[in-house]
Amino acid sequence: MNKKYGVILKQMAKCKRRLYYAVRHGWFRGVFRHRSIALRATKHHPNPKLQTFFHRSYADEYVYYREKNVQRNIVYTDGSYRRRHKTAGYGVYFGSGDQRNQSGRVRLPCSLTSQYAEAYAVIAALLLTKGPLEVRTDSLQLVYKVTRRGEPCDGMTRCIQQLSRGRLIIWTYIPAHAGYTGNEYADGLARCGSVPFWTVNQKTYKEALMGSYYEEPLFTMFNPG
Repeated sequence: MNKKYGVILKQMAKCKRRLYYAVRHGWFRGVFRHRSIALRATKHHPNPKLQTFFHRSYADEYVYYREKNVQRNIVYTDGSYRRRHKTAGYGVYFGSGDQRNQSGRVRLPCSLTSQYAEAYAVIAALLLTKGPLEVRTDSLQLVYKVTRRGEPCDGMTRCIQQLSRGRLIIWTYIPAHAGYTGNEYADGLARCGSVPFWTVNQKTYKEALMGSYYEEPLFTMFNPG
C-alpha cells in the first residue's frame, strides 16, 4: 500500500505544473494555475470549496456548469486602454440579444489606466442591475481589490463596494482570451469604446451589442491589436 502511495505521489509531482485549482466557493471564484491564488480565495471563508484537476475542462465544469437553479444575473466586464490615443473604454456583456449590453468611453478626471477601465465597467454593470449578480472579469488585480477586507485603497474600489452593499455579488476570475465567449464580446465592446468614434464600423458595432458574431472587421481604419 505504501509503495503504491509513493508511486502516486511521484506521478502527482510530475504533473504538478499541469494542475488546475478550481475554487467554486470562496471570496472569489475561478480556475487558477497557482495554488497560492486559490488559497487566497478560500482562506478564512466560512464555506470554501476547492478541488484540484488535471484537465482544464473538468475544472471549468466544476466551477461554472454544475450549479442548478441559478437565480442571478451573470455579466462579463472588461476594460481597454490605448496609449496611442490616451483613451480608455469599457465593455459590459450580459448575453446575446440583451439590451443591457454596453460600450463606451471612460471619462474620469484622472490619469487613465486599464485598471480604471476595468473598474469602470464593473460600476456600469452594478448600476444596470438589481439583486444578486455574478461579475466575471479577467482582471485578477481588480478582484483582489474588491474582495480584500479592510478600507479600500482608491475611490473606484470604494465606489464598487458602496454599490455592492446589501447585494449578493459573486466575483469570478476568468483568464483573458481563453475561449470564453462572454469575455471575448466584453473585450470587443471595450475596444470599441477606447477608439475614436469615426473608426468604428457602426453596423458591426450594433451586432456586437446584440451578441452576434462579427462577420466584418470591427474597425474600418486600423486594427486595434
